[in-house]
Amino acid sequence: MGKSEDKVKYKSNKKGTAMLIIGIAVIVLLIVFIFLGTSLSDWVRNLFKSTDSSDDVSSSSIESTVDDTDTTDDTDTEDNGYPENETQLSPDYQLAAPTAGDPIAVINTSLGTMKFKLFPENAPKAVENFSTKAKAGYYDGMSFLYLYEDVLQSDGDMDTIYGEGFEREFSINLHNYLGALGVCNSGEGNTSSNQFYIVTQKEVADDIIEAMSGEQAQSLGLGFSQEVIGKYDTFGGDPTLDGQFAVFGQMYEGLEVIDLINAVQVDENYTPLQEITITSIEIGTY
Repeated sequence: MGKSEDKVKYKSNKKGTAMLIIGIAVIVLLIVFIFLGTSLSDWVRNLFKSTDSSDDVSSSSIESTVDDTDTTDDTDTEDNGYPENETQLSPDYQLAAPTAGDPIAVINTSLGTMKFKLFPENAPKAVENFSTKAKAGYYDGMSFLYLYEDVLQSDGDMDTIYGEGFEREFSINLHNYLGALGVCNSGEGNTSSNQFYIVTQKEVADDIIEAMSGEQAQSLGLGFSQEVIGKYDTFGGDPTLDGQFAVFGQMYEGLEVIDLINAVQVDENYTPLQEITITSIEIGTY
């Protein structure tokens, strides 16, 4: 066999090897994309991973993602915690000032007083547990455990008035806007606890706003109505908590206290370096 023939065969083999490598790379990329598509949908449903002990509930920091919160379709309570056939109301429902007779909570802290309208129609168990515990003085003198970039989280345990954790009461009409009052949980199932949080994030990043109605969110079956996106864009809050933690109240007075809260420095574990304590919580009507 001549040298020219050997050279042709070498080039042919080299080309075949290159094509094989490209083919393997394409297959690997397809597997990665499929894996990422699956893991993303799981990831957005697993925020605030719990590190709770037998009695204490302690949630981890929040990762930025988007979850399903606003849809007019019928939902399956067993699948996502949203009630079936819930009537969708105006986004102003949550942010409107309370009217005479509305249940309210006044949270007095070492940094000032914050007043919240409560929503027993949407989250009856959360409101009843919080109100009963507050009236009994459960929160008096308690410190807030964590101050993340978006929420201030109280101390608390799983010893609710129901004897254990209770279900997450999601509502398509309640979102984690700035000043929202929500109940902490440690994951799916009946894990709502005595811990509560207050949303302190005053702005939503542009990329999050874009993602809320973007192609990626839609491809994962997520997304928000334009009205809700507009409220988040103008009012602030953390949409990544929607569908993960149930809101049961909304601040209507005391937003200036949030500025003081946000000014507090934290350590590497998000523990406030300046102690923020609850002096008392008053439950009543507006």
